[in-house]
Amino acid sequence: MRASSPLAIASLAILFALRAAAAPASTPASAPDDPLDQLFSATFHAGAPGAAILIAQDGRPLFRKSYGQANLELDVPLNPADRFRICSLTKQFTAVAILQLAHQQKIHLDDPLADYLPDYPAATRVTLRQLLTHTAGIPSADADWPKIWRQDLTLPQLLDLTRDKPLDFPPGSNFRYSNAGYVLLGAVIEKASGQPYADYLRSHIFQPAGMTDTCYDSDDTVIPHRVPGYVRHADAWDRAPFISMTQPFSAGSLLSTIDDLAKFHHALDTGKLVAPDLLAQAYTAVTLPDGRSTHYGFAWALDSLDRHPTRQHAGGMPGFSAFSLEIPDARLFIILLANTSDPPAPLHTLALAAARLVLHEPAPPPLPPLSPADLQLYPGAYRVAPDQSFIVSLDHGHLFAQLGRGRKELIPLAPDTFTTPDHGFTFTFRRDPSGHITRIDARPDAPGPDLTWPRTPTP
Repeated sequence: MRASSPLAIASLAILFALRAAAAPASTPASAPDDPLDQLFSATFHAGAPGAAILIAQDGRPLFRKSYGQANLELDVPLNPADRFRICSLTKQFTAVAILQLAHQQKIHLDDPLADYLPDYPAATRVTLRQLLTHTAGIPSADADWPKIWRQDLTLPQLLDLTRDKPLDFPPGSNFRYSNAGYVLLGAVIEKASGQPYADYLRSHIFQPAGMTDTCYDSDDTVIPHRVPGYVRHADAWDRAPFISMTQPFSAGSLLSTIDDLAKFHHALDTGKLVAPDLLAQAYTAVTLPDGRSTHYGFAWALDSLDRHPTRQHAGGMPGFSAFSLEIPDARLFIILLANTSDPPAPLHTLALAAARLVLHEPAPPPLPPLSPADLQLYPGAYRVAPDQSFIVSLDHGHLFAQLGRGRKELIPLAPDTFTTPDHGFTFTFRRDPSGHITRIDARPDAPGPDLTWPRTPTP
């Protein structure tokens, strides 16, 4: 991010000196042999950017701690009360605001966008529900977008970034994650409520939920306990490139703390912000016309951890990453906020590992090694696109996958199910009644439907 003004730097130094007073006295203490503390301390180290973590059950904190550095230049450690950019977790607040306006009958979820933004070219074809579920086909900004990150843009200028682009697909027919779609929802909030987006959230969500440390981020304001973000280049840390927070807008511009995000989710669980019947729609995955689930509702990804259904979302931008995980049947909420976009381990992996520890769910046992005969069943080509294949090969008793130039080992998770070291996908090999493998169902870690890759017949 851009360097702060001299006044902001001086204020920041003073605030860092005072930050210890901000931590609530009720913060749970962790014993030296606490497995949660061991999990996170083994990941985030002093001298590097880190993370703040909170685990709550029934709205009460079970674990609350921070690791690593808040500011590398000032050599100041992170504090659990620090404020981070929460990136795409902002979308959950945008979705809740839309649901509130629907409850007030100022909008209807199946209204066409044209009712609010008649000048946006695709508005007659797209509904608010499709924007919420990333099924509208609104394209993202093009590859040149990073060139204008430093510019402050008005809302009309933001809309102009995608105004004249064709839709990625007919609305409702597919899923593609779209930040631009949630920017449009922010514009709808302003139109329907008569308030600026930031003001609406403050009065209708932050204040009712008791979120005193959450705001729309602004580089012109001194904000107590706001931490800078860092990116990794080779073996060194650099300040993240500056991005004007006018640009992520209702898709990613909020600043918050682990404590406030726990308050937000507790307020949702107790019905303080949204009527339960409306909120249930946000927690329901969309089924596409071809029968595939998107595994996504309104700003919540729907998945599972072993036998437990989960609601979760990730966020990221240069310098920051975030992950929230809810396990409704255990009334468990986990939030991780990091001041780097390059954490030592994926935040979702850490959150799931922490949930298993809290729930006393053992990690899945290692699978027995595949026999030489079994290993021979998987190699082949699986069609990803007309001109692209996912190649599975066998090399010295290990299975490898290749898409393009890179080749990575397939790590077994369950019978016929594998992942790769970067955990970007889960690959499940599907068999016909005779036991022959006919396709791969590829499940991305990011929100969206499973991808089906049929096996290409060998000559």
